Amino acid sequence: MVEELGGITTDALFALLDPLDRTSHWTDTYHHTPETVAIEAAHVATAVVAAIGRAVVEPDGDGS
Repeated sequence: MVEELGGITTDALFALLDPLDRTSHWTDTYHHTPETVAIEAAHVATAVVAAIGRAVVEPDGDGS
């Protein structure tokens, strides 16, 4: 879930993964199963593509 935190756009992966069943999606306290990594990767890829689409390039003032 992409959200604004303190004026900074943040991809809140915890919000994405928190509802998932811990025994099915984690191999231990910190590490995800390959299936969960795929869920996370798809989410991050979608957020990056959306962010690129919103990117604004500011000219540096010398016309370049």
